Amino acid sequence: VPEGIVAIVCSAFSPCYSLTSITFPEGLQSIGDSAFSGCGSLTSVTFPEGLQSIGDSAFLGCDSLASVTFPEGLQSISDFAFWGCNSLTTVALPDGLQSIGDFAFSHCDSLASVAFPEGLQSIGDFAFSLCDSLTSVTLPEGLQTIDDGVFSSCDSLTAVTLPDSLTLIGANPFESCIS
Repeated sequence: VPEGIVAIVCSAFSPCYSLTSITFPEGLQSIGDSAFSGCGSLTSVTFPEGLQSIGDSAFLGCDSLASVTFPEGLQSISDFAFWGCNSLTTVALPDGLQSIGDFAFSHCDSLASVAFPEGLQSIGDFAFSLCDSLTSVTLPEGLQTIDDGVFSSCDSLTAVTLPDSLTLIGANPFESCIS
């Protein structure tokens, strides 16, 4: 992506099945809805400093995506952004992140570890549902809301630490966590 680009619009690279890597320019501020959806050969993504938002379904179904590096200052990850990224094993969410959208990391079958930042305010409906390899979760102080089914059907989940700051826990956040 050339220098000077500040936004990547909806469906810009969707679905580029043969795309294996991408270099984002400094100054990129937003990635639009479905921008890289279905890019099944994409293996890693490093976002530039200054990125503020990742749109709905931006990387949905990127089956080979195994590594994602988020910049500090990223404010929001929207609905379905990384849904079905089955090769992701670990996610370190950045300082400054305020919200994680509905189904954002749902169906990431290999996701075993998520580091949540202080200052995160809300996690949307079913955001981490069906993450079968997730074994434990420690939610950060300052988190106010976890919505419906946020960790539902995480078959390996055995330990959860909730912060005192929570003011709303949605319906069935841990439903069908059989471990």
